[in-house]
Parts: sequence; structure tokens; C-alpha cells
Amino acid sequence: MPKVTVAIPAYNHGKFLRRAIDSVYDQSFRDFELFVFDNGSIDDTRDVATSYNDLPALYPNFHYTRHPENMGGTYNWNCCLRAGDGEYIAILHADDEFMPEHLSRMVEMLDAHPECGLCYCPAWWIDADDKIITLMNHPGHKPASYAGGRNEMADLLIYDCYVTPSSVVYRREAVRTVGEFVEGVSGDWDYVVRFGARYPFAFDKEPTIRYRWHAEQGSHRYYASADPVRSHIQILLSAYKAHPEKFEGFEKDILRFLLARLSQYQIA
Repeated sequence: MPKVTVAIPAYNHGKFLRRAIDSVYDQSFRDFELFVFDNGSIDDTRDVATSYNDLPALYPNFHYTRHPENMGGTYNWNCCLRAGDGEYIAILHADDEFMPEHLSRMVEMLDAHPECGLCYCPAWWIDADDKIITLMNHPGHKPASYAGGRNEMADLLIYDCYVTPSSVVYRREAVRTVGEFVEGVSGDWDYVVRFGARYPFAFDKEPTIRYRWHAEQGSHRYYASADPVRSHIQILLSAYKAHPEKFEGFEKDILRFLLARLSQYQIA
């Protein structure tokens, strides 16, 4: 059984998918299996993915599944969570990339800290042509690596989502406890908030992923709408209802961030 299950949810990112897949096979850590879940793409995603099936000696433990139509992002992410048998699960977005030491460093942290439900790291932001834009040191990131010792649920509601989804390696046992992504909210943010309510996080200060910022991202449409504030309120209310004790001593800072976000929207 592979140590790590890597899963790539893909939709119309054929021009980036080969770089994502190759970045997995370029890992120094080799004990993994790789799944690609194609959400009914209409570009060349299928051609790119199936080309790896033709070379099993070079690309072992590769699996490709195509949905007959677009089933929605949440459905595809949950396929990733259910895939494989690895002790750990990594979900790499089809337009992002791992750097060669990513899995090695994440696995080392999780092995050393079995109490932690996930491990994450900062990300280099790159453009559509692979040029570096910046190193994203989020205000929610600590100045040094850590394992536990932090109220992650509260901090995720104070600083916004400082966990880049493609950087995360989840402990499968913890995923079984927390459950799956939920439709209708900001899925990645909601998911790590729920994780933070139950498990400590591990953070490796070394950036070992590349997050691609480009014109075709769904993020552009999302942040241009009122959806961020709707999701914020929904996540906040759900978190408080489930774990009010996590808010004690953090109420003012959590409210301050919510009010800051609300101030960005004009009420007609």
C-alpha cells in the first residue's frame, strides 16, 4: 500500500496538467499513487492524462477517471478524498505544481507529529508562463515551522484561509473523522476550519509548492462576487454552533475581520 495518495481534480486545465502530473513524478519521495479525476473537461485534459497510461514503467500507480459531465468542484474534490489507500492524502490542483521535496517534507512532519491532522506550507505564486510572481507569506503564517500549539480554528477566522489547498497533506484517519467537503460554501476554507476544530496542524516554513495565478481561474469570478462574504458568515456561524469554546478570547479579532470584509461591499 502506498504511503501517500496524490489526487488531481481537473477541469479544462489541459495546458497545465502535464506540469502538475510531472511534478508529482519528479518527487524525491517515491512511495505514492496518483489519481486524476477529470470533471468532464472539453479541452485536451483527457489526451494529456491518458498519455501517461501508455508508459506504466515510467509512471507507475497512475489512475485516470473521467466523469461524463461536470459534476461540480465539490463532487470532484470528494472523489479525491475517497481515492486510494495511502496513509496520507494530497490534493494537487491541476494548474499547480509540487516542488521536488514537497511530499518528503510533509510526510516527515506528519510522521514526527502523529497528533497533527494535516501539514501545509507557503507557496510560490507563478503566472501562466511559469514565471514567479511572489512568495506568498500570508499574515496568518507563523515566522517559523511548528506542530500544534495554536488555535487554528480561531486564527482561520481572524486571518482568512492561510492554508493553500495544494500545499496540504492530510492524514487519512483525520479525514475520516472530519468528513468531506461541503457544497455551497468556500470549500477549502470551510474544510480547514473544520479540521482546525479537531486537530492540530503542522506547518513547514519552507515553500515547496507553486500556486498558479492566471486569467482562467475560478477564483477571479468568486472574489468578484458577494460569495466570499456569504461563505464567511456561513462558515463562522457553523463553526460557532459546533465549537463555541474555540472562540473564547478571540471574539473581538474574529468580529474585526468579518466587519473588514463586510466594509468592502456597498449596500444598495
